Amino acid sequence: MSAASGQHGRGRENPVPADRNVTRPHVLLSVAVSLDGYIDDPARRRFPLSNADDFDRVDQVRAASDAILVGAETVRQDDPRLLVRNAERRAARVAGGRPEHPLKVTVTGSGNLDPARRLWHGGGHKVVYTTDSGATTARARLRDLAEVVPLGEPLDFGALLDDLGERGIRRLMVEGGGSIHTAFLSADLVDEIHLAVAPLVIGRAGPRFLHPADFPGGPARRFHLDDITKVGDVAVLRYFPKHAPPPARGC
Repeated sequence: MSAASGQHGRGRENPVPADRNVTRPHVLLSVAVSLDGYIDDPARRRFPLSNADDFDRVDQVRAASDAILVGAETVRQDDPRLLVRNAERRAARVAGGRPEHPLKVTVTGSGNLDPARRLWHGGGHKVVYTTDSGATTARARLRDLAEVVPLGEPLDFGALLDDLGERGIRRLMVEGGGSIHTAFLSADLVDEIHLAVAPLVIGRAGPRFLHPADFPGGPARRFHLDDITKVGDVAVLRYFPKHAPPPARGC
């Protein structure tokens, strides 16, 4: 069975040979934050940072993606389904020769994933990337619910993108959480960021978009701001980290 068609629950020990020239997918980080920079309330009270129009915008981005990725903690805390909600968008994907929903991708170090979570049930093929040690646990827990792919100790995010590229994934949407966003950005693997800023203040220290890390270029590196869109009461900022802005003009 080919990589694209999947090997449920088994995984490939060497996803992509090191000497293969593979086109990695375009990586888009998608996140909503409060005005004081948090992505959730520390007490885990459920309230939306986005509005209905912004949820629809996110659905559009999902529909345009080949795969959607979240970390294991997001699966545990939010129990997402990662589906394209709009029926017309699903139909357009199928008419274009693509699956109804994007490939669902999860990243875990331990492999400790709950098979009862909604992510594993319906909505097409699922792939779990994990460490060599976590692969045994993930396969035992998920069985035929997902394909499990080990990527070394620690997990190699560059190898993850190589494997997705080998599967024909050209656009990858990363929906969190903070440790996953941090891993991609600190490894300089991000092509685009959609940052939705909600008009509310959480007011207590909670999880943030990014964790402390050594980011390439540090604070001297300025991302290219391509667009700001007003979506109801939410502002969506679109950044391209790898596009250097023009040099500042002198006075």
